[in-house]
Amino acid sequence: MAELSANQLAELAVESGALADGSGIVEIMGNLKTVEDLAKFLGKLNTIAAMELQSSSYAGSILSIAFQRIAINFPKFKASDFAYWFQVIFQNVLHEFNETLVADIPLKISCDSYQKILKGFNNVFANILPGKALSVFGFSKAFLTTKIKSGIACGRPTQSVQEWLEINLGNFSRYAQYQDLLSWNLHFDGMAVLQSLSPLQLASLTLKSDAINEEEKMCQILARLQNKPLGEIYQYLDQFNTDAHKNPHCLYAFYC
Repeated sequence: MAELSANQLAELAVESGALADGSGIVEIMGNLKTVEDLAKFLGKLNTIAAMELQSSSYAGSILSIAFQRIAINFPKFKASDFAYWFQVIFQNVLHEFNETLVADIPLKISCDSYQKILKGFNNVFANILPGKALSVFGFSKAFLTTKIKSGIACGRPTQSVQEWLEINLGNFSRYAQYQDLLSWNLHFDGMAVLQSLSPLQLASLTLKSDAINEEEKMCQILARLQNKPLGEIYQYLDQFNTDAHKNPHCLYAFYC
């Protein structure tokens, strides 16, 4: 096995059933001598066994082993390096990302590098379990909080709110509190991205803006809730009541 190339090791992993054998995949990956070999190995698996890799019970182990090998290089990575690993090489195992691996990604990286990482996670969002998605959002929250400059974290004043939200949070924006969004972007306007807001965020928007006093805006917010599952409507109402009682003057003035 020690004489096999990275591509041959990937073929062996598939043919031997190692993707369904924890000890087998660990042994095979132990023969990858360099980071370049690791990339070739995972790249080959992506090509010949994408579905098997994605559904493997050991996808998390594969990701952890790979992270241990490359994390030492993260401080030296360029944005293109992060794009290569998170958007290409890890595409079929990234859904197994967890809070343990979060600690391996440094916060002292550029906004461009962060956005390349976030895009990788966003590409596989549908396959990430809610608990693991929260770990990704935890990383985003910690990073964006350190990057606020002139009222905006990783953005510019001329940028649309929709573009800013998509490149910095993507689908993970649903886990943010509305106040987080306001903190990270001084120019954030929830009315401009209603389709991207969760029921909880819509409730906070209703109170933190003057929407409740403006019929057109209120109709737009309620239209966003139309045809939503009953559970999401209850989420909106519960959050509305919670926020209103935290700010008693809202109950009388109807806005915060």
